[in-house]
Amino acid sequence: NRPISYDSLMFTVNVSLINLGAFAYLRKGLQPISISLRLYPREKALLIMPSIFPILSVLGIYMMNLKNDNNLLIILLFLISAYVLFIGSIHRSVPERIYPMAIFFISVSLVLILGLRSDHLIGADIHNEYYIFARTINDGLWRYTSEYDPIFGLLEACLSISILPAIYQLILNVDPELLFKILYPTIFSIVPLVVYSLSKRFLTGFHAMLASFFFMSQLVFLRISYFPRTSAAILFFGLTLLAIFHDRINGHMKMALFAIFSFSCILSHYS
Repeated sequence: NRPISYDSLMFTVNVSLINLGAFAYLRKGLQPISISLRLYPREKALLIMPSIFPILSVLGIYMMNLKNDNNLLIILLFLISAYVLFIGSIHRSVPERIYPMAIFFISVSLVLILGLRSDHLIGADIHNEYYIFARTINDGLWRYTSEYDPIFGLLEACLSISILPAIYQLILNVDPELLFKILYPTIFSIVPLVVYSLSKRFLTGFHAMLASFFFMSQLVFLRISYFPRTSAAILFFGLTLLAIFHDRINGHMKMALFAIFSFSCILSHYS
């Protein structure tokens, strides 16, 4: 009666993980996982400033919500611009390894500004989308009932605003309105890294970083928390392009990833 419930979800997730683990083992055997996060002193020094950008973003929004004081946010925006100019002035001696981390820090700090503004939802379609999410949680199932409704007939078919946030809510058990405000901007903050990776096929590391920064400077990017399902769709669209143009993905896996990401894009926006 309630397929979207904690017990059903835990069963599904655990069975899926077991099956995927067995598939990975049969495909390549038991391969050791090696992750190197070692940074050299110069790289650490260059990442000190961007690492504090998300903290300034959260504190700035807190001051904005509490006292209507946007000074910290103005400082944040100036620091981000100054950091990019500084990197540009010394880019010949900057290790390319820091670019992805710097881009991610900047991206998170920018998308959270509007996402955390106010204690309630701000945006265009987000209120109707939140209703779909709340109804899915309360009913414990996804349903499509408004085929001829001009608004909900479109939104009910989008799994990115019904089943996806419901899964996160059941696992995290946080304030649902806060989850809806933060989940999509946080996921969307990966997209500038996709832009960087695609741009590196044609540009140097620094110029690819500039392309990513140009993408993050657009007004639509700063307002992405207005549009939850759109942010999910753009992410999957970017991942589709990344799968197509990635040189180290073979043909069969490339087609599989293309199908998965394309299908996810369709199910995210105007399904």
